Amino acid sequence: MITADGRLVLVGTDGSVIDEAPLAQVSAKRVAITGGQTVSLTLGDRKYNATPG
Repeated sequence: MITADGRLVLVGTDGSVIDEAPLAQVSAKRVAITGGQTVSLTLGDRKYNATPG
């Protein structure tokens, strides 16, 4: 989710906060091998693969 102060908050399926970073430090791209269903996220220097839903 994106907060009112311009941060991306990565939340797990149980609702717990996994990580967060200012939008200026976030990049995202689709993972081609998954048909675009998974997104590769970089928050600062930390990397995650996420499947929205």
